[in-house]
Amino acid sequence: MNKQHIFFLTILSLIGCGQTNNVKNSQSDKVVKQDSISTISKIEFDSISKLMKFRKESLNSEYKNFKIYNLEEIIYEDFNGDGIVDKAEFKKQKNSGIIITDGKTHKVTKLGFGKKIAHLTDFDWVDFWGVLKDKTTFEIIFDKNTGDILGDTILRLKNKSIFVEEDEVGGGVITYENDTYKWIHQSD
Repeated sequence: MNKQHIFFLTILSLIGCGQTNNVKNSQSDKVVKQDSISTISKIEFDSISKLMKFRKESLNSEYKNFKIYNLEEIIYEDFNGDGIVDKAEFKKQKNSGIIITDGKTHKVTKLGFGKKIAHLTDFDWVDFWGVLKDKTTFEIIFDKNTGDILGDTILRLKNKSIFVEEDEVGGGVITYENDTYKWIHQSD
């Protein structure tokens, strides 16, 4: 072979090797990126899993039969005891609140959204919520004049109820009683 052919073949070989290395580097970059995405997802999932476990453990001392929901989830349960499933939605916005739609009459009840339910006007502080199926729960009792905590009392629940909680602070229960939704305060 003459020198030109050898030179030309050498150049082609070198270019080909370079492209192969670039493809390999690109593929290994993709693998590294995919692995780091998987790792990030696992870390986030692990944190969420730990948070949900923490929430469940903290509620175990207060409730016996309950289910935790994320705020984005809609809850379907019979809250007013008429045997027909109702719908509860949490709306987290300025002046947050809960919208409960009666399964039988389709009447909409809005709790919060700037309107008072007990001493609350909104639910901006809520981190998670859920359904309480216990037949009893506790209520913190305050002195009306001083605001000091006097203790607590046990209340009977006639229906499945909604609990709302702020992480590491507490919250309360919303239950249907005497044709209306009532707030039961459960934090200091």
